[in-house]
Amino acid sequence: MKLWMRYAVLCGLWCAVIPVYALPLEKGYHAVANVNDVSVTPYDIEKRIILLRYVNNIPDSVTLTPQDKNAILRTIVDEIVKAQEVARFKAEASEDRLQTYLSNIAQNKGKNLKQFLAELQAKGLERSEVEKIFARQISWQDFMQGRYGRDISVSSYEVSQILQASSAFQNVMVKTKSITLPFEGESDFQKKRLEAEKILSRIREGQEFDSFKGTYAIDVDKTLLPVASFDKNLHRFLLDAAAGDISGLMRTEKGLQIVTIMQKDVNSQKAFSYENAPQAMKEEVLRKVKQHKLELKEKEYLRTLRNQAVIHIYE
Repeated sequence: MKLWMRYAVLCGLWCAVIPVYALPLEKGYHAVANVNDVSVTPYDIEKRIILLRYVNNIPDSVTLTPQDKNAILRTIVDEIVKAQEVARFKAEASEDRLQTYLSNIAQNKGKNLKQFLAELQAKGLERSEVEKIFARQISWQDFMQGRYGRDISVSSYEVSQILQASSAFQNVMVKTKSITLPFEGESDFQKKRLEAEKILSRIREGQEFDSFKGTYAIDVDKTLLPVASFDKNLHRFLLDAAAGDISGLMRTEKGLQIVTIMQKDVNSQKAFSYENAPQAMKEEVLRKVKQHKLELKEKEYLRTLRNQAVIHIYE
C-alpha cells in the first residue's frame, strides 16, 4: 500500500468549516465542499488522484483509504483559499514560469513536456486541468516568497551557533528524510496523531517515504548536518539510531514528524564553526532555518485566510 502528496504542506486547524448536506451539481456530481462559493466535487478529487499517481509512480493497485481522500480534499480546499488570495493581489505566476515548472516535472519523469501532458491526457486529465493545479501551487509559493522572503534573514551567528553546538553531541552528523503533519492545538494534535500512527504503520511494513509525496510534507536533507541543527526532540533518536532506522512519532516545532536516517557519520572529531564548516553544510543549515521561518509565516497567513473564508464540508 502506497500514498503520496507534496501539495498540502500546511493542513492545520480548520476554523471556518461548516458541515451541511451535499448540493447537486451538473454532470451527476454533488459538491463535497464549498469554499467562498467555489465548489469541490468528487470529480476534482478523482482528477487529483490521477495526477498524484502518475507524478509519484503510484500503481493503480494501491487502494486509497477514506483518510487519504479526506487529506486530498483538505489540500484542494486550501489551494482554493490560497488561489483566491493570490488573485486578490493579481500575483498569479506567469505562463513562462508555469511552463518551465511543468517541464522540470516532466524531466524528472524522463519525459519532455509534450509526452508528459499526453500521458496525463490518456489517463483522463486535460492539459488545462494540469496547468490549473500547478499554477495555483507555484503562484502561492511565489506569493509567499515575495511577501516574506526578503524579510526573512538568517545571520552567520545563527548558523554558527547551530554548527558549534554539534560538539555537544560528539560531532554526530546525519542526513535525514522526514514526513511532517502540522497541527494546531491539542484537539488537532490528537486527530493528527491518529493519522500519523497509520502512516508510521505503513512505513514500518515497508512502504516508502516518497510514496507519501503530494499528500504530506516530505523533507530530504541535501548533505550531512550536525544533530544540533535539528529540533531538540529529535536529538536522542538521531544520536542513538543507526542509518536506515525509522523513528516513532516525534513531536517537534513543525508538528508530528516521522524521521529516517539516510546517512550517519560518527567519526568526525572536528568542531565546526561558520568559518571552517564546508560551504555545502552552511548552505543547508541556512536553507533549513530559512525554510522553517517561512513555514511559520505561511502557516499564520493561511490560518487567517481560513478564518475569513466561508468553508462548507458536506456530509
